[in-house]
Order: sequence, then structure tokens, then C-alpha cells
Amino acid sequence: MRRVWLLGGGALLLLIFGTEMVLRLGLGLGDPPLSVRDPKVDYLLKPSQTYQRFGMVYSVNAYGMRARDPSPTKEPCEFRVLVVGDSVLNGGAVVDQRVIATSVAERKLADALRRPIWVANISAGGWAPEHQKAYLERFGWFDADVAVFVLSTHDLHQRAAFHPDMGPNFPAQAPPLALFEAVERYLPRYVPFVAQFLPVPEEGIARPGVDDPKAAEAILTDLLAEARSKTKQVVVLHHRTLEELSGDAPPDEIKDGERLREIALAGGAAYLDLGPVERNPPGGETLYRDGIHLTAAGQAVLEGALTSGVIGVLAELAAGQPDSCRAAPAL
Repeated sequence: MRRVWLLGGGALLLLIFGTEMVLRLGLGLGDPPLSVRDPKVDYLLKPSQTYQRFGMVYSVNAYGMRARDPSPTKEPCEFRVLVVGDSVLNGGAVVDQRVIATSVAERKLADALRRPIWVANISAGGWAPEHQKAYLERFGWFDADVAVFVLSTHDLHQRAAFHPDMGPNFPAQAPPLALFEAVERYLPRYVPFVAQFLPVPEEGIARPGVDDPKAAEAILTDLLAEARSKTKQVVVLHHRTLEELSGDAPPDEIKDGERLREIALAGGAAYLDLGPVERNPPGGETLYRDGIHLTAAGQAVLEGALTSGVIGVLAELAAGQPDSCRAAPAL
């Protein structure tokens, strides 16, 4: 009997070890993108990290952005574009670094303008304009030429919560085993039986924020005004949820969507509603992986809007530069 128990225990250990290796080496579990708390911003991505998840690369620079590091000082012929948002812009670990909207826009703008281009991706899951404003106050505007804000209708309600427990979607340290992450974060989401016993994490959403429309609107207004004073152009890209695209959004949400447009225009920003192209994507591709977050194809649509929204002003600036700037881009 003892031998049977030993054999059974050994087999169980081998099963656990094998499963751990598959999850860790095959899927990249056990090494999730980490967040750090900040007394001003609330939380942001842990700086200077690169992860391999689900066959995708997820890289964070020294400033907690999902972008490459900028040069310490802006080059004479260089253009810089700050793109600011939440989990929609960030893309998450299921979208590779090279195909997120900001990475593709950086390459396309450099090729089109024949200039060094740096495009920032200042974002984190669950961020509201209050987080974004606090981030820019802490780190500055990086001598940007253009600022682009990727906003959703709910941003007119959400404020930072500074909740002490960020939950499994925002780990501050890696779990001891990939198995722990699989059980806590993914099994409840994809296995209905497990969901009866464990809470289902909401992808890309932090702990409940403060629902304060009046304050959130004032913060966004101030943020756009500051962007106007720091850059040469401000662009607002209004991303829509599937509920909005289907016409099932409640009346208050429809009014909020229109109010967001009014605030953007009153703040002197160029406003682009992504709804029409998100509703009828080219080629009928699937743009959404849930009710709000984008697939790689969705990121391509976002990139198209981003590039078209900034290339005009950058081309005008390029025309005023000396002929020596007309060289191959340095990326």
C-alpha cells in the first residue's frame, strides 16, 4: 500500500511539474505584466520590463509606457507623439508589441515623413483621465508635438479610486507558480464550473472607481487645456463599446457620448468618432475580443485613425524644417 501511495504521489508531482512547465514555458503564465502603486498616479505599469505571454511580446519602457524608450533629449529633426488612454490603447498581453496601434503608427509616420518619430503609449488598464493627468504631471510631456487621447464614453464618469487591493488583474509581484495564476485569473473566466466557486476577474478593469461625473468632466477639461498649452495639436479619438455600436446603450450613455464630443471640441481638440469604422470594419474583420477591448485587427483600425489624425500637422512642421532633416528615419 505504501508503494502505491509513493507511486501515486510521484505521478502527481510529475503531473504538477509538467503542467507548470507547459503553463510557464508554453503560455508565459507565472510572469504577468506587473503594476506598481504610486501616491499620485494611483498605479502604473512596472517600468523596464519585457514579458513573453501567449506567444506575444509585452514590453514596458523606463517610464511605464508600452513603448520604446525615448532618447534623453529630443533630436533636432525628431517628432514626438504622446498617445494616452487605458486598456483599449494598451492592448493587453494578448496583442503583440509590434502590432499595437502606437507601434505601427510610429513606423508608418517615420516612413511617410522621413523623420525620426517617437510615439508614446501612456496607458494602463482601468485608467481614467485623472490617472492620465497625474501621470503627465509627474513625468512631463516629453517635449511632444502632438497629444492624442483615446477615450471611451465611460471616461466622463470614472475617477481614480486608490483602492488598496488591485485584484488579480493588477499583480504587484509574480505568483510563486504559473498554476496559481491559471487558477485565479483564467479558469473562472473560461471554465463555467470553476466560475461557480471563484470570482471571474474583469479583464482590464481595476477595482471599482469613483463614479463622479461632475469631477471627471472637470478633470478631462483641464487635461485637454493643458495638452493644448504643451503641444501643437490635440486629438481625441472616441472609441465605442459594442453596446454603443449595436444601439443597445442606455439613453444616458448616448448623451454622455455626445457630451464627450462637446468637451473635446470646446477644448480645441480635433475630434474623431471611431464608431462608424468600428461598426463597419474593412473586410468584416472581428475588431473586439470582448465588449470593449480590441483584437489585433481592432488595433489596426485604431492605428489608421491615429496616423491620419496627426500626420497633417506633422507634415506642416516637417515642411518648416531645414533640408538636412530630409533623411531616412532613425528608429
